Amino acid sequence: MTEPEYEAAERWKKDAISNPEFVSRFLKGGVEESRRMALANIILTGGIKENT
Repeated sequence: MTEPEYEAAERWKKDAISNPEFVSRFLKGGVEESRRMALANIILTGGIKENT
């Protein structure tokens, strides 16, 4: 991921986990919430790729 993409995922996840309604749906197994969280985690664990 590029740095802007990584930072966007980081901001999204921070906002999502601070939203009680999102967290409630996620913890209840919400499909869309689980999908979005999984995608954010994939981006964040992959880190920032430097241009070579």
